[in-house]
Amino acid sequence: MSGLADRVEALQRAARIIDRRPGRFVLGMLLCAAALSLPLFLLALLSEAAPAWRSLNSGPEIAVFLKIGSPERELDGLRSRLTATDGVVGVRIIPREEAYADLRKRLGLQVSPDDLRSNPLPDALVARFAMTVEPATVERAAAAVRNWPSVDTVQADLDWFRRLVVLNRAARVTALTVGALATALVVIGLAVGILAAVRLRRDEAELLWLVGAEPSFMGRPYAYVGALSAAGGAILAVAVVALGYTAVEPQWIAAAQLLGLPRARLQVPLGLALGFIVVAGVLGRVVGGLSARRQLRDLFQI
Repeated sequence: MSGLADRVEALQRAARIIDRRPGRFVLGMLLCAAALSLPLFLLALLSEAAPAWRSLNSGPEIAVFLKIGSPERELDGLRSRLTATDGVVGVRIIPREEAYADLRKRLGLQVSPDDLRSNPLPDALVARFAMTVEPATVERAAAAVRNWPSVDTVQADLDWFRRLVVLNRAARVTALTVGALATALVVIGLAVGILAAVRLRRDEAELLWLVGAEPSFMGRPYAYVGALSAAGGAILAVAVVALGYTAVEPQWIAAAQLLGLPRARLQVPLGLALGFIVVAGVLGRVVGGLSARRQLRDLFQI
């Protein structure tokens, strides 16, 4: 029998195994779905939240105030130097007229040409750093900028950023620990679900053994049963997560509106769903095949 014909025959036998024991197969599929729903929910949520987080992501800033009366070319030169500074992702100029007009507006005062002529505020530049930089990098940059020509003062409020860095590191360690534990539980749950569906029939196995069938031939249908059970569980998990998002979506939209983020519909990305189903099917085939081999080894001492 050719390799393709052998696999077609194994797939047909897998269908007969499922037909004879539908309850066991459904139970295994439900157990797989229960094990896969939570990680899929988190993966899909992270994939949807990542663009919004990147748009919200704002690193530390330093404000550079020039000496009053500095020529405009100095402002442009300082902007170029700041843009080239390590870790800086953006520089914006705040002209003294704009800063003064904004200040008077905040105070509820009218701005007249005479007021602008008596403007005591200097030109300023604000350099924004990436969220991934270390506080020490920002401090070194601020110290270096203080010595540049035409720079009067530099302000860098890094207390909040230092706290954020510490919290971020703690969150990463916690996430890795919880993720490792969750992965172990998912693997155990997935294995239990597949093993519930993969159970050799002793009489059929003995008959095949008597006619000289190879262990690989006898075990392959059960590997397929494991693959179908896990893939079916993954499909159910996708459906469960999609339904769960209907409950989460109103809160998600409200949070996006509050933070000024683009309104996006929560959904499981098609690519992620297909990849999840394929990976689950492959894992199911591996676990189902290993389970069948172990049962054959115990049965025939091979």
